[in-house]
Amino acid sequence: MCSKTSNVNEDSVPVQIIDEDALLVSKFKRLSATSLIQYQGCPRSWYHQRIEFLRGPQVPPMMRGHIVENTVCRVLRECPILVQADAESDILETPLDADGRPDRFNPDRFKGPSVAEQEGVRDLDSLRAWTRARAEIHFPIVKEAHVADFEDNPMSIGSGDDLDDEQMMLMINTTLDFHLEEVQRCLEENGGPNLARFREGTRPEWPAPDGFAHNWSLPHPSVSEGDCTLMEAWEIARPWFVDPDAGTFTMGSIHPEHWFAGEYDFVYDWDGSISIVDLKAAMGDNDRSQGYVLQLEIYAWLWWETHGRTSKVEDLRLWYAGANVAKSIPAPD
Repeated sequence: MCSKTSNVNEDSVPVQIIDEDALLVSKFKRLSATSLIQYQGCPRSWYHQRIEFLRGPQVPPMMRGHIVENTVCRVLRECPILVQADAESDILETPLDADGRPDRFNPDRFKGPSVAEQEGVRDLDSLRAWTRARAEIHFPIVKEAHVADFEDNPMSIGSGDDLDDEQMMLMINTTLDFHLEEVQRCLEENGGPNLARFREGTRPEWPAPDGFAHNWSLPHPSVSEGDCTLMEAWEIARPWFVDPDAGTFTMGSIHPEHWFAGEYDFVYDWDGSISIVDLKAAMGDNDRSQGYVLQLEIYAWLWWETHGRTSKVEDLRLWYAGANVAKSIPAPD
């Protein structure tokens, strides 16, 4: 299939890929929001880790955040039109290239076009029940994989037994509820400014993972006529996120001069403006929380720098999955 040349939001390009040979700054030397916040908190700790490479121990709470985010992203990648509530976890598994990124140049490897279409769901309560059912399918598989990696790491302290499954499932469902609020708003606004383009089959250069190839040009199976339907709102409101099957730090954004890099959790743009959301599988009640606002402000700056200083982030949000709190942060000018 040939791709269309226009984007649903032409400013929304969350990934920049630079060949290793073309890097102006080594990936081991460039900065990040995490390193800056660490330096502000304790320059000595930053020096030991970033310069002398004396890494500290890995602890179970680090694993918890990855499990929650990966499970949420697997649910967001799917939709009731293609995936039944009890379907296998790998029904829309993403094919990867040799670098661990979605295989953009072999569209036939993607599973979405071959999955049988379903009726979908008609109301928000049914959609919420579907997201919870899908989370129950994905969670144990995601947890098993992350625990195995954690326990294989010689720098790890603790084990998978230190994790609270009930707590993590609450965090997952809380995050999905945050997204469902976005879906409901999209439905109330009749799909937003790009409903017609979505129905035409227009896709951005880096679409949110959805089981279809980047250059898939046919209308999505959820496409309808008249007012925007709930299933269309689910598709339109889907934020961009790192594909849950992709390799670690393979879908990041890098400064044009290559000295700074970051990776966004969620980027919403269905309503015509850019919103960056950072997910925290935590309560937000410890000393680390003071750096979260700066982290998002840095992401807004990085977005501006990587879009020719023409695309401005309008909204920043912190989703505290442990406290069930969505915190809005004014975006920098």
